This record gives sequence, C-alpha cells and structure tokens, in this order.
Amino acid sequence: MILPRTKLGKVILCGLFAAILCILAIITIPIGQVPITMALLGVFMTAAILPPFSATASVLVYILIGAIGIPVYSGFGAGVGVLLGATGGYLMAYPVMALAVSGFLKLFKNRWYGYWLGAVAALLLCYGFGTLWFCKVTGTGFTAALAVCVFPFIPFDIVKAAAAFGVKAALIKTIK
Repeated sequence: MILPRTKLGKVILCGLFAAILCILAIITIPIGQVPITMALLGVFMTAAILPPFSATASVLVYILIGAIGIPVYSGFGAGVGVLLGATGGYLMAYPVMALAVSGFLKLFKNRWYGYWLGAVAALLLCYGFGTLWFCKVTGTGFTAALAVCVFPFIPFDIVKAAAAFGVKAALIKTIK
C-alpha cells in the first residue's frame, strides 16, 4: 500500500485511482448480457496500492461519477438505471471488493498471500452479490446465471488480479 504523507496527497491518490477506474471500465468486450470489462483490473489495482479507506473511497467516487450520468461504466454506460439493471450488482460490489483486498493486505502486512486471499474473497463477493442481483432483475435461475455471469469470467478475472499485483510490485520497486 502507498501511504501518502498529507491529507491532500490522500485526496489526490483517491482521485487518480477513481480516474484510472473510469478509464479502464469503459474498455469492454461484449459477450452477452454481462460483458468482459477492465473495471475489475482498476478495482484490484486501487485496492492493491491504496490503504483500505482510500481504496474504498476511490471506488465509491467512480460509482458516484457514473450514477450522476457521466458515461464511465462499461461500454460508456451511465446513470442510476445501470446500477439498478442486470449488471448493477457487480458494480455495487466494487467498493466492498476494494475494502476486502486492501483490508487483507493490511491484515497480512502487505504480504503476497494477503493480496491473494483478499482477491479471492473479493471475487466471491462480486460473483455472489452480482449474480444474485442478476437473478432478481432478470428472473434467471441461479444455476443458469452462474453459467452466464460467473464461469466465463473466472480466467479473465484471475489474470486481472495477477496484472494488478504485478503493477503494484513494479510500482513499489520503482518507488524504493
């Protein structure tokens, strides 16, 4: 985790990571009702680099930017309608994911296994909440929703988590 020395530094880092998330989330590969998006890469990077409160705040800022109508959700989506739509549960899980990853990192004193425990917990939270939300909004059964919303994404999401960990490692090496 990067710990800024001043309150202004914390605010600047939160804003920077919210902006990074806004940019990454727009990158989308449509494969059905739930697209592959680079937003999770942004969530993982934010959580790997910032302390828990800052990581969660950054992701909440991203959610709020999209909710007020600025097109920063996947495929240039925006508005409360996206949050209440079929994929809204995944978006709403992002702040909790950031807290989980960053929290586990803090708990395990920035060790690699703390990151991976947090990443697995975060993905389970995202898949669980997002899939239940998808079922509720679309009327799809849970097993069918898993086939559409979870199983195709597991390999991509593991790669995103690994890439974020690599960015963190490279950044730490550069700073030292």
